Amino acid sequence: MATQHDPYPPGAEGGPANSGANPGGPPGSTPIAAGAPNTGNLGPQSTGPRAPGPAQGGPRGAGQWGGGGRGGYGGYGNGPVPPRPERPRTRIFPIILGLLIVLGGGMLSLLFFISMFIPVGGGAGSGGGLFSSMSLGGHPIAILEINQPIGPGDWFDFWMDSLSKIAGDDEIKGLVLRINSPGGSVASSQELYDEVANLRDKHGKTIYVSMGDVCASGGYYIAAAADRVFANRGTLTGSVGVISTSIQIDEFAKEHGVNVETVKTGRFKDLGSMFRPMNDEDRKAFALLLDDAYGQFIDDILAYREEPLDAARSRLEDADWDHFLFEKPEEAGARAFLLQIADGRVYSGAQAHKLGLVDELGSMHSVIDRLAGDLNVEADTKTFEPRQSRGLLDLIAMKVKESIPDIHGSWALQYRMVGF
Repeated sequence: MATQHDPYPPGAEGGPANSGANPGGPPGSTPIAAGAPNTGNLGPQSTGPRAPGPAQGGPRGAGQWGGGGRGGYGGYGNGPVPPRPERPRTRIFPIILGLLIVLGGGMLSLLFFISMFIPVGGGAGSGGGLFSSMSLGGHPIAILEINQPIGPGDWFDFWMDSLSKIAGDDEIKGLVLRINSPGGSVASSQELYDEVANLRDKHGKTIYVSMGDVCASGGYYIAAAADRVFANRGTLTGSVGVISTSIQIDEFAKEHGVNVETVKTGRFKDLGSMFRPMNDEDRKAFALLLDDAYGQFIDDILAYREEPLDAARSRLEDADWDHFLFEKPEEAGARAFLLQIADGRVYSGAQAHKLGLVDELGSMHSVIDRLAGDLNVEADTKTFEPRQSRGLLDLIAMKVKESIPDIHGSWALQYRMVGF
């Protein structure tokens, strides 16, 4: 039988000091025959894990778990590798997470408290939901922006209260009304028109309108009550008319097995119902309603703009009538002219100026300077601009309200430009 090769033969350099002795054993131990189990001084060889002992053994393969060489627990041993000592688990991550949760909850509670008592987005002269108790500061010129579709709601209340506040302040001599709106409901547009007219006629304020990107239909309705109307060349304005739309789903409902029964006290009580088509009688009744609202629009424009419209008509040449696709009315006067140009179409600021719907072309800053000059106040005077003030909860509620579709008032009359 061949003998087992020993990498450190007796007497070799780097081998054990007890040449011929049991490799890895203590000095003077009995040599181990080739192929025989190495029991050394440990007794019979065990197949299970052994208890760690003091480091000993030869210079090669010596390990910290006992005798070195092939028969011990050293680097060349056959025993199992001892488990790595378990490192203590850190608890820093749960601590950080807990702190973030506590701080986040505290911030939310603080914001909730602030939203209950401190308005967000307010400016000088605003608070209490609309205005603060602060004085307006003696500013001779006020600026108010109407920059939303016109209709009932928080913005409408803010505009009305702002105009009322300006009317009651004797220090304010003039108002620049900045309008950037496609219009809206008939009644709301009329209320704002009446308030502007009241500010002008009863309180003696000078009112100049500065049109933004869009000042159409109900927006123009309000502008017509001002002393002077300014627009940019590319402003979209006009759209003088009334519109009302409805959705008809009667055929769709029948196809899907939906039956709707209506009990009414008069033949027109369900006029405009989406569950039945309109007949000729319905259309005639509804046309009477729209014509009446249209007539009110015309009358209110003429109440303050009859002279500018008359002057514009006198300036138009025959080619201009063809250019604008108008039919020259036989009747003279501003009313006949307005009925011709108030066909619902939208005009640019430059076109509206030519037709007498707008007095001058210019930016908002030029309007402020012009009003300051007409009022004999310094051009760089400070202006008072009321701003709507909302709490955090108000802003959240407003966003929720805007996300809910309007399911009522589908047949409401509107002074509004289509597409906005």
